[in-house]
Amino acid sequence: TENVRSASAENTATLTKAIEFYRLGRQRFEAGDVSSAITAYVESITLEPNSAEIHLNLGHAYLTSKKDKDAAKAFKEAVRLNPELTEAYYGLGFVSFRLTRFKDSMEAFKKATELSPDLAKAHYGLALAYQELGKLDLLVQEQRLLQRLDPKLANKLVQAFTDVDFSCRNRASRYCN
Repeated sequence: TENVRSASAENTATLTKAIEFYRLGRQRFEAGDVSSAITAYVESITLEPNSAEIHLNLGHAYLTSKKDKDAAKAFKEAVRLNPELTEAYYGLGFVSFRLTRFKDSMEAFKKATELSPDLAKAHYGLALAYQELGKLDLLVQEQRLLQRLDPKLANKLVQAFTDVDFSCRNRASRYCN
């Protein structure tokens, strides 16, 4: 039992240190010191590799630093560790879009919208991915959904894609009323 107590105390100390690094990473990120945040998150993950939340925050820090491939890896790991983590799918969709992996982007944004149907930014990202993939009917569907969720984002789509008939006057689409 002495070995069990010793191992338990060691595990608790390791977890406590991981949490300290994680908190330090968040503080540094919020203060705008993204490089130090990344260092703290990596240190935290070294001590606690199975935390989806830490990987998620590391992904955001990498994304902010425009280290897109590293961000993609971090978001994928967060998703692997917690398949219900909407923000990880959103981050993966965002970084995949930036890497011009539009099909991957679409799939990640779609999963984010399935997990959180009212997450407007995920619907917006999904609409952008649909546009890149030439799926204009689906782009129109997302824009219409955004009219309810976030009219400003819906309008942003209309302004960005002036060649798309969102009014449906000249379109025979199953998404148009």
